[in-house]
Amino acid sequence: FILLIGIVFYYEKSMETDTYNAIHSALEYEVKEKIKLSTDALAKSLGELVAGLDENSQIAIIAKAIENFRFEEDKNGYFFACKEHTPVAHPIHKDLIGKSLYDEKDVKGVYYVRDLFEIAKDQDKETKFVHFTFTKPLPDGSLGAAEKLNYAIMIPNTNNIWLSTGMYTDTLSTHT
Repeated sequence: FILLIGIVFYYEKSMETDTYNAIHSALEYEVKEKIKLSTDALAKSLGELVAGLDENSQIAIIAKAIENFRFEEDKNGYFFACKEHTPVAHPIHKDLIGKSLYDEKDVKGVYYVRDLFEIAKDQDKETKFVHFTFTKPLPDGSLGAAEKLNYAIMIPNTNNIWLSTGMYTDTLSTHT
């Protein structure tokens, strides 16, 4: 019995870490599925709405559709749209609209806009996500920084306009 207790204590930290990692992986999988489903559905709907319109009209419709839409309990979830490497609609960071983010990278050196554009073009081949650090709207109205998991897909019937959303990974535990 003492030997058994000794083994449990010896492996306790490892079991705790393994359990945490398994739960985190399962939660991340569920979050990815939710992000993918909502983004794919919205992109398809927006593509139908903007079919046949000139690009400025398309952007105006996309911007209006995503402007006030928020999700997550703390309302930090939102959609944004870019044409290649340039935001064309962003409900939080209006200062980024029209500014090329081709060379923008996070604190870890991830060129997240380049990566999002590339995965948006290839989502029909293999579902991919981008992990990066980005500013996070906080409940008091200020901005912080947190790790983010993002998905992107092209909006049909547009010329290289893609839609993206993600979730901050510091809130993964709330997605049970």
